[in-house]
Amino acid sequence: MSAKLQKISAGIRAGIWIIVAALTFLVPLAASSEPLRPIVLIPGVLGTRLIDSSNGDLLWGSAASLRRLDRLVLSNGPRDPSPDDGVVVDGTIQEVSVFGVWKTQQYSTLRNHLAALGYTYQEDFFEFPYDWRQSNFTSAKRLAEFVDSTPELKDRDFDIVAHSMGGLVADIYIKREDAKRQVRRVIFMGTPFKGSTDTLATLTDGWGSVQNWMAGGLNTVRRFALSMPSFYELLPTYTNCCRLGEPGQSTNYDLLTFNGWKKVAWLPDPLNDVPVDQAIRRARELRRLSEEPFPANVTPFFVAGSGFTTRWQSYIQEGAESVSAFSSGAGDGTVAEISATNQNSQLAFVSLAQHSTLFNDDAARTTLTRILTGVRTPEDRNSVALSAASPSDVVELHRIGIEAESSILEEGQSTVVTVELTANASGAAVETVPVSLELSDPEGRTIPLEAIQEVDASAPRPVVRYRSTIGPFESAGAVEVRAAISGLRATIRDYVVIIEGPR
Repeated sequence: MSAKLQKISAGIRAGIWIIVAALTFLVPLAASSEPLRPIVLIPGVLGTRLIDSSNGDLLWGSAASLRRLDRLVLSNGPRDPSPDDGVVVDGTIQEVSVFGVWKTQQYSTLRNHLAALGYTYQEDFFEFPYDWRQSNFTSAKRLAEFVDSTPELKDRDFDIVAHSMGGLVADIYIKREDAKRQVRRVIFMGTPFKGSTDTLATLTDGWGSVQNWMAGGLNTVRRFALSMPSFYELLPTYTNCCRLGEPGQSTNYDLLTFNGWKKVAWLPDPLNDVPVDQAIRRARELRRLSEEPFPANVTPFFVAGSGFTTRWQSYIQEGAESVSAFSSGAGDGTVAEISATNQNSQLAFVSLAQHSTLFNDDAARTTLTRILTGVRTPEDRNSVALSAASPSDVVELHRIGIEAESSILEEGQSTVVTVELTANASGAAVETVPVSLELSDPEGRTIPLEAIQEVDASAPRPVVRYRSTIGPFESAGAVEVRAAISGLRATIRDYVVIIEGPR
């Protein structure tokens, strides 16, 4: 071949490679410029503000709302549909809220992440606020009405991101209410498909001394919880969740039978048997529904926490008014992993954040990005191992945890925050892992914390705890406490809400 022909051939080959390279980059750009499929966010329990329609008073949406808890008690008990009591929804929570052991961070951070992916609020991204006291079956019907009344969603395919109990609403909607088969992808984040043992902690201890006092006492908290149809649908039902008797001398206990429910003394007198029996039957139907396969048009994704100490099992004495003992297991601090993955953990993606902030974890955000943008379908599931770094070694962790003794304080009060690390194997020097604590106070200042280390040598696995006193605080608002653990790819955090004291 002549030199001239060689140059022409080389030029053609170079031109072909330029075209291929251009197509390689331009095709994804062209795909990304297509309109995004709309997405609907369904918040979890307590994730929606509730107001009094007669005067506009905020009944739920801040910690101070606990003082109006009696206004949220459903007078006729857990009937479905619940009677109209003048309480209406007013958007998703915009600040940290505390529902005893259930905590919800504002959904603005998730909204901001979706905006970064190209979604525009009220154009192709919508939030579905609902009255979380009602049965999830009722909320699913309301979701169907919401979809049909929203022009951007009606008769169009869309995706769902559902947090916590919002996933139960989504599950019912997809399998019972989505007659047009519009849903294409659904991302369940910390959804209690098989319930949460923390519901029993609410019946046993209420929400803590300050919250119980603000609400009018433990009986008021119990009465409120047991008047809600949704509460029964959150009762734990996964294998071995509930035992009748003491540890070592117990039998399985089914909370979703009315005769079994009557073995404990939880029901206040004003709640009669009929609506409670109805609520239990709906909860059983919800559990059966969770075992049904998804329609062919839907691809489900599950995001679950697994590394936090979580109430997993309860021991109940017949005739008792409370749970006698709890044991812990894997989960996100509120929902057990076995429940959040619908007893199929190999299909779940891991978040290293607690229940209230599952969507703020870097791994979870990456999973969301890949699923929603279609850049790459995630393949690695449950691939995140808990490990920390000591100055001389890597320490595999079994569980981590962070918890404030009191989640609500009045101005001028203090509480103790405990960070706990449990090693995965005996002999591991977990106490040598560096841990640093800090908080953001209601005024936005970042303050480093000093902590006292305690080593528990009596535990089956090595355990180290760090305790730090926080407060007193001079202004109302949310306090975020963060713990950075050397070598761990996530920051763990808890929230304390400061409220104004009596004036």
